[in-house]
Amino acid sequence: MMNLLKLLWIITSIVSGSSIFIGSISNTTFTASNIIETLYNLTCQQCTCEALNISVVGWNYFTLNNTCQLIGNYTVNDPGLITSTHSIFFFRQIPYEPTSTTSKYSSIQLSPHRRHPHQLPRPALPQRHPRQPQPRLPPQQRPHQPPRPALPQQHPRQPQPRHPLQQRPRRLPRPALPQRHPRRPQPRHPLQQHPHQLPRPALPQHQPRQLQPQPLLLLRQLRQQHVTPSCSIPSTTGQIFSFNSGSAGLQSYTFNTYTFVASNSFATLTFVIKGERDGQHKYWLLDDISVTYVSTGTNVLANGGFETGNLSNWTQFCATNTNCQGSNDRYGQITGSSCRTGSFCYVDKCENYDYLVQSFPTVSGGQYIINFYLKLNNNGGTDRYVYVLLNT
Repeated sequence: MMNLLKLLWIITSIVSGSSIFIGSISNTTFTASNIIETLYNLTCQQCTCEALNISVVGWNYFTLNNTCQLIGNYTVNDPGLITSTHSIFFFRQIPYEPTSTTSKYSSIQLSPHRRHPHQLPRPALPQRHPRQPQPRLPPQQRPHQPPRPALPQQHPRQPQPRHPLQQRPRRLPRPALPQRHPRRPQPRHPLQQHPHQLPRPALPQHQPRQLQPQPLLLLRQLRQQHVTPSCSIPSTTGQIFSFNSGSAGLQSYTFNTYTFVASNSFATLTFVIKGERDGQHKYWLLDDISVTYVSTGTNVLANGGFETGNLSNWTQFCATNTNCQGSNDRYGQITGSSCRTGSFCYVDKCENYDYLVQSFPTVSGGQYIINFYLKLNNNGGTDRYVYVLLNT
């Protein structure tokens, strides 16, 4: 195995007058019990640098998986060198081997105080003696020195007079530039327009944009969605209440309330009402409608008590004599009779369905409370209906 031994000397520094060397044995691994660290994914040069930085005595490098084993010190119990393919054993110090006749390293033994056989002796440096200062002789004993030659004196250069005929030609004075006066704008007569300038057309006056009332907002929404409410079959999308003429307790005004959370910037409240045709004994009265924003306590519904005396801020659908099978007093309208509070309320006697609608602004995520009072003039039968719808 010793014929595989190959010493590669690399002089890296001078420590106590001796050189640091690195030896290597190819296809060999030194099995030691004092492996202080194992490093992975390193090149051979990186492994060597790590070993020199922490001053280990030897290290194994496995080329197959780029693994580096750092050996802190040798012991007499170490198994020692074994043949291993794809590995190299590097060392700064020959592994310790006890005295025996079967030593693996009998041909090469190093000692901390013995010079390696292949190391050449360093030549001795010549001794330098300190320079003794020479005593300075007095002026009388100094050797004769020739005087330095005097430097020629330099006289200041005198200006040479110029011949009268060699005078420079006289420069003529530059002509003065004419002064520029600032141009004053000439006033133009209003009637003296440029001959090729056409009169500017008068700009149209922009009228301030009027806010559309809330019912028109609902009409525009219905047109965009191509939705036309049916006068014979009620639309019940978003229904929150339903009443019929057979319900008990409707002979007097009943209070109804509903709480919701807005999901848009506006919402629409719709009352779909169907009264009686023959005799007009069964009809509906509606009064004191409100929508309160809980955070501020503000009523966001306009003309909910109908005290304006008309249906301002409200929109009606199917409120015609043809649909309601009668004269002008059949479809929904304002009345001053049998109202709960105030002077006016809403009455509906239509034979088919007609609609009372109002849209109001909301704050997305805000909580609102709907309140209204409803009364049936005459009970009995279940063929008269009221549906309350909410679309947000």
